[in-house]
Amino acid sequence: DAAKTRVEQALRQLELAKNRHSYATLLAPYDGVVTAMRMEVGQVVAEGQSVISLAKEGEREVVVDLPEDMVSKAKQYSAKAQSWSDPKTPVSLHLRELSPIASAQGKTFRARYAPTAESSTIMNGISLGSTAQLQLSLPSSDEGVNVPLSALIKTNNTPGVWAVNSTGNTLSFVKVSVLNHGTDSVRVRGLNEGARIVTVGAQKLDASMKIRPIERINGNFETRGTL
Repeated sequence: DAAKTRVEQALRQLELAKNRHSYATLLAPYDGVVTAMRMEVGQVVAEGQSVISLAKEGEREVVVDLPEDMVSKAKQYSAKAQSWSDPKTPVSLHLRELSPIASAQGKTFRARYAPTAESSTIMNGISLGSTAQLQLSLPSSDEGVNVPLSALIKTNNTPGVWAVNSTGNTLSFVKVSVLNHGTDSVRVRGLNEGARIVTVGAQKLDASMKIRPIERINGNFETRGTL
């Protein structure tokens, strides 16, 4: 009986070893493209550890993480994407899915955009895993104005900019509506034509401060004040 028990234990250990050995061979569940490798040759990995990300072949989509202030209007934005491999061919998109839960790290919301019917052919020609620039804009008769991204601040979760008052040495917080985001600038609505705004160090200012404007004109800086 003791010998029989040892044989049964040995068989169970053998079966367990075979199962563990089979885990070393990774088989893709479907055709696709590897988008990420999370291990190196010779590295020892734990059981259940993710080592490869696989994107399934099929209709392409653009995945982006939206900041919280854009989530409420996510369905109102018109969306276009430009692949870095072919920036001259924009792709029209529509919102397919928006996560209701913010990410733990950046407090952003994962959004997935699918191509419109007329852009499907162009989108399917873009390689999986490609990087693209997403442009979001709100439909409006007021096209707004572009301001440097560094000028945009938030007060009580309200976007705005610091505008220089007519006296030239005090500030007012002007609320704006964000129409779309660019790489270095943002298009906003709510600024009066010709308004002077703070573009450097806006996060460090408040309305009680006295300032001396240093204006940037055609790429050059011009200081206005009394010597």
